[in-house]
Parts: sequence; structure tokens; C-alpha cells
Amino acid sequence: MNHDSEEEIVRISISLPKDLYQRLDVLINKLNYPSRSKLIQDALESFIIEKQKRLDPNTQAAGAILILYEHEKSNIDERLVEIQHKYLNIIRSTTHIHLTHNLCFEVIVLEGVYQTMTELADELGVLKGVRTLKLVVSRVE
Repeated sequence: MNHDSEEEIVRISISLPKDLYQRLDVLINKLNYPSRSKLIQDALESFIIEKQKRLDPNTQAAGAILILYEHEKSNIDERLVEIQHKYLNIIRSTTHIHLTHNLCFEVIVLEGVYQTMTELADELGVLKGVRTLKLVVSRVE
């Protein structure tokens, strides 16, 4: 998105883990961004477009949810299983990988109605301990 000079700019404050902040600065330099604000604006714009890029809710689809999470946070393992049991009608398989003592990666393979997939991804994505979650979907019709 291009921001013209006449567009009103709103200032906000955000908190970032130190490691994320440092990686942000490395990326700013590597990509020659003029400022942190510009990189964050572009990243937020991409995030919003990705979230709004929705298929028709009733589309039949196949896909996967990729989750990287810290398993020692707030009973996240139990919550992941509990939520997944609510979506047995679309979950075809799961693969769980232990990356480190505390870090896990899970792939949930899906088939069904797109809207149900996004509901599952949205419900999992807000759990405390989830570092990243990505829903990848293809139309099967």
C-alpha cells in the first residue's frame, strides 16, 4: 500500500521480544528499508491482505495448519487436543515433532469446508504459547 504524504498517520506503541526486535533490525538493513515503521507497515498490510484473502466460506478445500509452539505454556498440549477433537469432521491426520525440549511443530492435515478450516485455525492461533500458525489451503472443487 502506498501512503501519500497527505494521509493521516497514527502513532502506536508495540512491545516486542528482544530477539524479534533484533531480527527486525537485521531485516531492515538487509532489505534497505527506510525505517522500522515502513517495514512494520508493509508487514501488517501483508498480514491483513492474507487474512482477508478468504475463499467462499462453503468451498470444499484441502489444506494444512502448521503450528510452532512452546509446549510448556498454559497447558497448550491439552488445549490443542481439546480444540482438535471439536473438528474431527475435517481433520485427516496430525504430525507432531519435538524440535527442542520446549519447542514443538505440528502439522494438521485438513479436508472439508473452508469456513470450518479458518475457524479451527483462528481458535488455535490465539492459544498462549503459539509462536506461529499458518493455514495453507487449496480449493478441491
